[in-house]
Amino acid sequence: MKSAKIFLAGAGSPCLFVLWVTIFLITVIHCTTQGQTYTEGGEGHSHLKGTVILIRCADPRINDACTGLLDPDERPVVISNTGSIKYFLVGDRLSDLYGQIRLLVHKFGVKKLILTNHTHCGFYKELALGEEAELADLRAVKRRLLKDFPEVEIKGYLIDTEVSVSTLVE
Repeated sequence: MKSAKIFLAGAGSPCLFVLWVTIFLITVIHCTTQGQTYTEGGEGHSHLKGTVILIRCADPRINDACTGLLDPDERPVVISNTGSIKYFLVGDRLSDLYGQIRLLVHKFGVKKLILTNHTHCGFYKELALGEEAELADLRAVKRRLLKDFPEVEIKGYLIDTEVSVSTLVE
């Protein structure tokens, strides 16, 4: 408490201190938001136009393939972890993923989601699962996301790690 008294005394008076803090907070808020007005559903988020959610594995072998899935004007919000969607399916973490997607879609107006899995995934190998499971999980999560987020364009891709080629999964 003694340091707070010294700080306040250094500010000159309590009124000057309050004024200084107010100016500081206004400056921080303005710089953080870049003068944008934020509202639900993405209106006022003109700088977020073209934002797409990319859900991928952290495996660096698929970096080029993931970049190739984006249009030049798209800016990805990347949700990346070991195992891509399998990480969320194991241990019942799917609600965590849905919470992240819900926030990005409803608060920031994201209209597109790219879901990926890849061959030779170490996470699937640790679980003694192969490419059939990678593909089945991709289809199942895509179906559920289409049901829960009908306003969002959702694409699923299986990336062949050996040749860095992506195949659209229906």
